[in-house]
Amino acid sequence: MSKVKLQNGIRILPGPLSGVRVLDLSYVISGPFCCGILADQGCDVIKIEGPTKYDQTRQLGPTPPRKRPGDVPPQFNLGAMYTTVNRGKRAITLDLNNEKGLNIFKKLCVNSDVVVQNYRPGVAKRLGIHYNDLIQINPKIIVLSISGFGQDGPYKKAKVFDQVIQAQAGIGEIAYGSNGEQSIFHNLIFDKVTSLNAAQAVAAALFSRERTGKGQHIELAMIDAAVHFLYPDAYWNQVWDKNDIKPFSLEWADIESKSVFETSDGRVTMQANIDGYTGILKVIENTELLEEIKTKSPGRELLTWFQTKSTYIRGEIKKIPKQVIFNRCLIHGVPCGIVKSLDEVKQDPQIKYNGTIETHVHEVHNIKYDTPKPPANFSHTPSKVQSSAPEMGFHNNEILSELGYTNVEIEELRSNGIIGK
Repeated sequence: MSKVKLQNGIRILPGPLSGVRVLDLSYVISGPFCCGILADQGCDVIKIEGPTKYDQTRQLGPTPPRKRPGDVPPQFNLGAMYTTVNRGKRAITLDLNNEKGLNIFKKLCVNSDVVVQNYRPGVAKRLGIHYNDLIQINPKIIVLSISGFGQDGPYKKAKVFDQVIQAQAGIGEIAYGSNGEQSIFHNLIFDKVTSLNAAQAVAAALFSRERTGKGQHIELAMIDAAVHFLYPDAYWNQVWDKNDIKPFSLEWADIESKSVFETSDGRVTMQANIDGYTGILKVIENTELLEEIKTKSPGRELLTWFQTKSTYIRGEIKKIPKQVIFNRCLIHGVPCGIVKSLDEVKQDPQIKYNGTIETHVHEVHNIKYDTPKPPANFSHTPSKVQSSAPEMGFHNNEILSELGYTNVEIEELRSNGIIGK
């Protein structure tokens, strides 16, 4: 791990956002994943949880063996999901419903650049930590407020999970189950899409502040991020006025079924478009069909001819091992991917070459864990996994000491439940 420097009380880490301090009040994925990205890029991210209200992801996924003596409450767990999205952060516990806890938070805001929260609409205002409250403390502060449907509107009070946003955003139009009925993806797609938008928005607001000297409030709704993400392809029939433009069939389920092929030992996906037809025939090494395809005109004639050969081509592909298919596709320029298990992905030669998945040792538990590297490679200000995900309130003493609290005062806060145990 790189050595941490302090400059005017601000933690300086390697990366393009070195010197930026972020207060992470968020829970689960949409906010924490955003702040994890910012931590990778050098921000000093302080994760703030309540003394008794911990991030639910601490209990999601496998957890490391306990090293602490005695019984350990679940809030100290380092579930796999929590470990992945909260790396590189420091952790403090604060009771924001208590005046002393709120005052500590406000002291942190004085020398912080960004606050990220994903409370339900109205909660931040009730706690006295809305953007309008915080700019009284730090006029240059940037506040990012993430919500499910928006800070206002008919659904503002609705409880939201990723699958709710998937359904409301129209994912059923392109996702089908094995029975052919509309379905959803069993993955937190829009939590993570929102996180990516959130991290970009924070970086943009920091850049704007460098130009204008002003912070600002960013409101980000998951439903807006979801529709924005889906629009280029899933919504293409919604782009032009339907009175003037004839809709074009999407047929996502049909496209998927036609592009996935059974091999002798698994499955591959190949893009069988007009440019790829000749390549696929080269993959199955059928010289007769390679000559015949030359007589077909590009467009509907070629497509129809290829469809008549589909059963035969699939039968030939099924005789060949998936790795052989993949290698031949590389040679002949046919887009191809092997349908892999997660274990197979980790062993993929390109994944290994890229260093996509890194192995680290947790500083507290002294056990290994795998985590993906930051995907963007900066040539001059490299981002990196700065440290392991912290246990709840692990940096209470360190952070409070930076604010000027004495050991006696810290123990008093602890005994009164302001910062938890």
